[in-house]
Amino acid sequence: MYVLSLFSRKGGVGRTVFAVNLAAIFAEQGLRVAVLECDPQNTLSQHFDDLDAHTRGWAHTLLPDSHAEPVHWSPRDNLMIIPFGSIGSAQRLIVEQALAAQPQRLAEFIRAPFLADVDVMLIDTPGGYSVYSDQAERVASAALSIWLCDAASQKAFIGSERRVLPVACAHRHIINQINASKGSRRVLMKRWRELVGDELLPTPVHQDELVSDALHEGTTVTWYANYSQAAHDLQGVATWLRQEWLADV
Repeated sequence: MYVLSLFSRKGGVGRTVFAVNLAAIFAEQGLRVAVLECDPQNTLSQHFDDLDAHTRGWAHTLLPDSHAEPVHWSPRDNLMIIPFGSIGSAQRLIVEQALAAQPQRLAEFIRAPFLADVDVMLIDTPGGYSVYSDQAERVASAALSIWLCDAASQKAFIGSERRVLPVACAHRHIINQINASKGSRRVLMKRWRELVGDELLPTPVHQDELVSDALHEGTTVTWYANYSQAAHDLQGVATWLRQEWLADV
């Protein structure tokens, strides 16, 4: 199984949109894909109306005396969604303490029998640094850090710690929600290239209101409007990933 972990310095950068849309594209290409939600806010689950975000998720497997497998659901062929699950604040503290005390817990989980046939797993983490992102770092075959095309994100990048990824883990940065109407975008993109060099993915994603429309309909933009700019850009990202990272999958 190839594990692609998605990270962001903060929320609101479109990380979850990447997760669900890349998963949808890969699944349509014939790969068997799983998306594991590591965000207690259950934001990934909101992209699929048929999935009840209040159900048992993988977080419930970390609670005492829990022996049941988490719910997993397939909105389309070759695609499996594993929600975080709805838990209270006291349960969340237990979950986070368990993850902090057991660094290999997520690695053990993704070896579960029901995931044996998965080709690619995408892990959607909450913004910032946490026990969830720590776990996702440890199991990653490759990682994407997602940023906005603005000065605030560049300052956050300069002031942030580097992620502690496995030695052989490939890593790239990608710029999201580029506003084509802003004249400053060229200057900002040039600065991003200076900051991260060859680690900048060559296929940024433009701002597109159809992404929000798709979320309102409980689906992905690649399924809702495959003619849109965002869908085109995400297809480009998927193509790069297939060629550079997933060629042998």
